[in-house]
Amino acid sequence: MKQCGTGDRGVNRPAFAQFRQCLQNFLIDFTQLGENGKNSSVFLQGVSGYLVGNFLGIQVDMAKFRDTPVGRFQNVKNIRLTWCEPDWFEYVPSDTDAFAYTTSTGLTIRPGRMFFDGGSTPRFSRLFAKFSPWYYTPVALVHDWLAETQACGRPLVNFNQSVAIQQEALKTMMVENEDWKNVFVFNATRWALKSSKGRRLWNLQEDVCPVPISRKKERLKL
Repeated sequence: MKQCGTGDRGVNRPAFAQFRQCLQNFLIDFTQLGENGKNSSVFLQGVSGYLVGNFLGIQVDMAKFRDTPVGRFQNVKNIRLTWCEPDWFEYVPSDTDAFAYTTSTGLTIRPGRMFFDGGSTPRFSRLFAKFSPWYYTPVALVHDWLAETQACGRPLVNFNQSVAIQQEALKTMMVENEDWKNVFVFNATRWALKSSKGRRLWNLQEDVCPVPISRKKERLKL
């Protein structure tokens, strides 16, 4: 497939013209995929990776996915979320057999009580396959708990470790069920977490814990 925007960097084309070229390339490439017998699931994943990823400049790194180890989820069926307000829930761990994730290195993460809005995905990207904030809920719970403990002054891991654990947990889910696999989502979440905003949010300290919904909304706007 052609990479959108990889021509002469000295040419400053308007964003719409660049997007139109991406769309044209996409239609050519995925028409060919359809002729080769690919199903609609592959087609939708292609929309996600090709139109969103290439337009934003996110590369699909198969080697990074392949080389990432996997861990183990425990008691996923015991995840219980209580509705608080639109888009926001409260997570309270079960008294027995609480949800947890054990990393490939043996670290077990058991999320505690916190307010939760699913995965932090841009609203426009939710139009595409596997970009719902709730598609990978167990992974989002693990990472949000790491961020919560950091904000509350009792970090379990450092910033780079938190990104690595999120990536590992995401791959763990993806290899458990082929229908859940999307390597572009894997790369896009890493790109977002390691962005300057991701690092800035990680370093913010809070006085009230669990961090209230109102404060979490403010953090998302920073």
